[in-house]
Amino acid sequence: MKYTLQIFFLCLMTKLGAQPVTMMRDGNDILLSASNEDLRIEFCATDMFRIRRSPDKFFRENEQWMVRKYDFSPVEFKTDDRADTLYIETLDLKVRVAKSNLLIEVRNKTGKTLYSEQASQHFFPDSVRNQVALGVDEHFFGFGERMDFLDQRGKKVYLNVELGRGSKPAVGGKDILRANYCPVPLMISTYGYGIFFHTAFPTLWDMGWSSRKYYSMCAHGQTVGAHNLELDYYFIYGPDMYRIVDSYTTLTGKSPMLPRYAMGLHVGTYAGGTWKFESETNDRYAVELARRLRAEEIPSDLLWFDSTWRFFNTTFGNGGCTFEWRETFLDPEKMFKDLYAEHIKAVGLHIRSILYNGPHYKLLDQAREAGNVLMPHAENEGLVNFFDSTAVNWWWENGAKKVTALGARFF
Repeated sequence: MKYTLQIFFLCLMTKLGAQPVTMMRDGNDILLSASNEDLRIEFCATDMFRIRRSPDKFFRENEQWMVRKYDFSPVEFKTDDRADTLYIETLDLKVRVAKSNLLIEVRNKTGKTLYSEQASQHFFPDSVRNQVALGVDEHFFGFGERMDFLDQRGKKVYLNVELGRGSKPAVGGKDILRANYCPVPLMISTYGYGIFFHTAFPTLWDMGWSSRKYYSMCAHGQTVGAHNLELDYYFIYGPDMYRIVDSYTTLTGKSPMLPRYAMGLHVGTYAGGTWKFESETNDRYAVELARRLRAEEIPSDLLWFDSTWRFFNTTFGNGGCTFEWRETFLDPEKMFKDLYAEHIKAVGLHIRSILYNGPHYKLLDQAREAGNVLMPHAENEGLVNFFDSTAVNWWWENGAKKVTALGARFF
């Protein structure tokens, strides 16, 4: 009898302590409100939905830099609102939301569990985080440009535009375990789904590094106050990878198909002089390289010059760009013509987005005067304001065209 009463009171306390949750549906959207968190589920299609969590009942306005499409046709789905669980079913998915903690579980139409969130803290003073159960045979791909691994299971992946930090684990100028120029917060699971973390902040993905029982994603740099904290991500069902990527690009925009020659071999060159040997560069090296490729019947369609074609100055070194050729390139225009005579389809140049003054072109001074720098008086003041169309047009007319007029076809 004693144990029966203890169990009864424990159940009663659990029942009374559970947070009250209200549900509202508006078209494709469902809003669940609890005392400490609001959850919005926005269906984009029967196989894709957006998940938004807020600690203060405030959701930010939709941005237009990462996601281009927010308006979707009506999505057909059924809801079953029970005391402790909300059940949602579409043609492709079965979604369950536990009202005790607003955690989400997703199954396919045959009932196989694809995705199951675990109880964890979502909001921190400077970041947001989500934790998900890790399948015993689940593997992960994606994350944009990577220089380390294809399968990221058991790895810790940091996404930010950078060369990396600390000691270099391999030959070269980059920490290949962190370096990435094109981070994309899209993860694709072999369980047939993808997660798109809708944030422009640096993200840390713990894909089973800390535990074999879960993976997590965390966005750093957000701050408490002024409604800055929001956990925003998309669940995208495939089940195949092609369909996941197609749905993702429905959100972000689809890239135009590149010409056929762009699918061929890309050949890069330092024009005879790599780092610290820039004086060895010349305008003949690449032409001879192209001729040798043809003579040895090595198919190649694109050729690009790495940084050593450019003039370096003392302010930013190789980190800036004046669109001026190093003095060792005597006739760049003839060089381009000779390369195209070898049936190279396009020749490109490695440039920098930071301008500075050269011997002939005072681009940094001109950009300052025109108000076309992004951060005036900053350490990297020469960074062009590419968010402004006027600045972009100025950069094209006064900088880029100085080399495209000679024959450069891409950067």
